[in-house]
Amino acid sequence: NHYYQGQNYITEEVSLPYQALSYDLSLKVNLNLQAKVSVCLQGELPPELHFTLYHGYKLKSVTDADGHALDFRKVGDHITVLSPDNKQDTLIFTYSGSSPRFLCNYQCISLPGFFAYYPRVGFRNLYFNDINFPSFAPQIESEEMDFTVKVKSFLPVFCNLPEVASGEFTGRANGISLV
Repeated sequence: NHYYQGQNYITEEVSLPYQALSYDLSLKVNLNLQAKVSVCLQGELPPELHFTLYHGYKLKSVTDADGHALDFRKVGDHITVLSPDNKQDTLIFTYSGSSPRFLCNYQCISLPGFFAYYPRVGFRNLYFNDINFPSFAPQIESEEMDFTVKVKSFLPVFCNLPEVASGEFTGRANGISLV
């Protein structure tokens, strides 16, 4: 991936006092992926919350559960959300975009669970910039969490979670794959 080549894109991943408890993803697939993702956090929430979302997805907004806009910065794959009163335990991310490697459009859906197509807690390295074998760094969560995924697409959609209604999946996992 040319985006990462020639960059010193090394982030030391640190343990955070908070983690994701659950995700609710509403995804629309057309020319690209359009997403509204709610993440419920648990633990001690500092004034700045860190997330990772692939840089090909353009973040439009971050709000709290009541719809109040929160300030954020997105630099590359990393998002910092400012949480002034440290009480925003549910954040809603609205974004759209695509990846040239992991496609999601009206022709195909290929979103593996190890790819940061939804916001992951913490700053993470998404790419190994190894001269011999450059590749995406898999993002595997150590703990399972609750997921609800709703996908609107003209294509049939398959997921690693049980389908509870057409295009709707729910369950516990350490990542969500959609094809």
